[in-house]
Amino acid sequence: MLTDRLASWGCHVIAVEKDPLLTNYLRRRFAQTPHVQILKCDIVHMPLPACNYKVFSNIPFDVTASIMSRLTRAKNAPDDAYLVMQRESAERFIGSPRCTLIAALTFPWFDATVVHEFDRRDLCQDPVWRW
Repeated sequence: MLTDRLASWGCHVIAVEKDPLLTNYLRRRFAQTPHVQILKCDIVHMPLPACNYKVFSNIPFDVTASIMSRLTRAKNAPDDAYLVMQRESAERFIGSPRCTLIAALTFPWFDATVVHEFDRRDLCQDPVWRW
């Protein structure tokens, strides 16, 4: 859904997908969209761009901490990152309702905030399918 929306706005998109089946689906889906590139790799091990970039991602829950560490410690950190993650993880990184070590360590360089709280139905592509 993120790739589709960004591509429809004309953004240059590098979509990173670890799952081979989903990678193949995305490559077919965006085959005629020249400004979308689909990479089959693990974002935790992928080199980050040297140029300015933004990150839009629905982070896999089991690697949230690794991805956050990667982005916040990168030599060239993203200009912006819009990350969908579990509420508990977001609270940990923004230091709310109580301060956490990770929030205190990143605060001088990053302004982490919650800009939207999704309802689980917001992420369903098919309006007929609901939880």
